[in-house]
Amino acid sequence: MRPAVHFTPTSGWVNDPHGITARNGRYDVFFQYVPESTEWAPDCHWGHAAGPDLLSLRERAVALAPGEGDDGIWTGSIV
Repeated sequence: MRPAVHFTPTSGWVNDPHGITARNGRYDVFFQYVPESTEWAPDCHWGHAAGPDLLSLRERAVALAPGEGDDGIWTGSIV
């Protein structure tokens, strides 16, 4: 069963939407994401969704992924 109104990725664990932007008719939403598990795991990524409005968001490629030896990319991580 999937939510009918708000965005969810096709698979994985999702949490903490952040970095929501609107520019030139496009919304971008970033969120904590563990693509390989439906449960929390320490290798957290930043997922990405985009669309013309907040009801039509589509999943995009992972925005930030942890590198070897990293403990994950979290809300508040600095690039």
